[in-house]
Amino acid sequence: MWKYLIRSAVISGMISYMPFATAGTNGLPDPLQSWHNTPVSLIQVENRSASSTTHVLAVAPSDLESFLATHQHVVVQFTSPDPSCTWCVGANQAFDQASKHFANKKIEFIRVQWNPAFSHIPAVVSKIEKQLNQSDVAIPCVAIFKNQTPMKILMGRKNANQIIDFVNNSVLP
Repeated sequence: MWKYLIRSAVISGMISYMPFATAGTNGLPDPLQSWHNTPVSLIQVENRSASSTTHVLAVAPSDLESFLATHQHVVVQFTSPDPSCTWCVGANQAFDQASKHFANKKIEFIRVQWNPAFSHIPAVVSKIEKQLNQSDVAIPCVAIFKNQTPMKILMGRKNANQIIDFVNNSVLP
């Protein structure tokens, strides 16, 4: 089962993400049928119910800053589905597994990915490099954000326990 998040830049001048579980007759979530004059973008994410296999939202690189603006504590995995990124292959499973460990915490786990891996690196990655005083951010990596500010970064493919330790030793609740 898929859920949808609707991102609207109109509500109170702020961007909001609203979950909807079912699709209407036109294939879009029912609320969109009555929002004809509201500019929205639809982000498809995996089900986040208690029986779900993952607690990770997929966020496009272009939507990362707006997502961070509406969430206080965020753990972000930067990666690519590009098979030429051999370190990226398999990294999602460990990140998904680590996210389950924090299911009862007020921490959002999101995945930002792009393809091809090495020729279209999003500008937001360069911004994070500068903020963290890093000369180069390699993917896959996990970054911790508090109030939109990157606090720490863990580079390279890591197992679930390494990611859990990294989050536990951070400044998040």
